[in-house]
Amino acid sequence: MFENSKPKLVAVTINWKDDIRTSKCVEALLLSEKVECVIVVDNESAGTMKGLAGVHPRCLIVEQPKNLGFAAGMNVGIENALRIGASHILCINNDAQIENTDIEKLFAALGNQNLYMVGPKILNTDGSLQSKGERISPRGRLSFRRTNFRDEIYLTWACVMLKAETFHRVGFLDTRFFMYQEDVDFCLRMLEMGLRYELVTGANCYHELNASHSKSKGLVEAYSMASLVAFGMKWRQRYSSNWFLLRAALRLIRVSLRPRTFALLVKAIKLGFRVETKAYIAVEENFFTGPD
Repeated sequence: MFENSKPKLVAVTINWKDDIRTSKCVEALLLSEKVECVIVVDNESAGTMKGLAGVHPRCLIVEQPKNLGFAAGMNVGIENALRIGASHILCINNDAQIENTDIEKLFAALGNQNLYMVGPKILNTDGSLQSKGERISPRGRLSFRRTNFRDEIYLTWACVMLKAETFHRVGFLDTRFFMYQEDVDFCLRMLEMGLRYELVTGANCYHELNASHSKSKGLVEAYSMASLVAFGMKWRQRYSSNWFLLRAALRLIRVSLRPRTFALLVKAIKLGFRVETKAYIAVEENFFTGPD
C-alpha cells in the first residue's frame, strides 16, 4: 500500500452505530492526498461499514464484536496503522471533520524534531470555539477559559496527529478509561517523559460535540464518573484524589432525585476504584444491569 521512501500518514477513527457521520468523516479525510489510508474501528459491528471500504480502496474497516469504548478501540486502530508502516497517525472522532489544508498544517508542524504530537483548534459546527487546549489546575480541574491554571495543557483527542515514535516511547491509551480522561492521561505521560506537544493555532477541526450521547441511554454519565474516579486514583501523587472524590460526590447530589441515574453513578464510582490495577474500565458483562 505504501511507498517506502516517504512519510506515511494514516488516519484512525472509531464508529459505534453511527455510519452516516463516520462515512462523512472518512470521505473528508480521503480528500487529502496526504492521508494514505483511513482505518475505521467499527465497535459492536453489525457489518454495515463494509461497503465503505468497497467504495474507497484507501479505507480499512476493522470490525469488533463488542463495544471496546474509545481508548481500547482507538488502540486497535493505532496498532493496525503501525503494522502497515505509518510514520504519522491522525486520530480523529467520527463526528469531526478536518480539511485537507489543516491536515497539511498539522503534518508540517510535526516536522519539528522536538514535537511528538500536535492538535488543531477544535470548533463547534457553528464556528465557535470548543477547545484550544485545556489547562489543568492543581486540583485537576480542566478548563481553557482560566488563566490562573498551571502551565500543563492537554490536547483533546477529538483530533490530534502524532509521530509513530510517540507510541513506541509512551505506549498506547490507557484502557482502564473506557471513555473520557484517556487523552488527559496520555498527555501527562508525555510530559513525564519530556516529550513536547503543542496546539497549531492556524489549523481547525469542526467537531459535533456529544453527537453519540443520544444513543448511550444515559450510560455516558456513568462512564464519565468511573473515569473521573480512576483518573484521580491513578494521578493522586500529582493531584489530590480528594478533589476528584468531592466532584464525584457533588454529581451524586445533583442526581439524587433520579433513582436509576443515582444507582448507575454509585456503581461507576465503585468501578473507578476497582480498575486502578485492571486493564479495562466498564467493559464488564452486565456491569450496569447486574447486582452491586
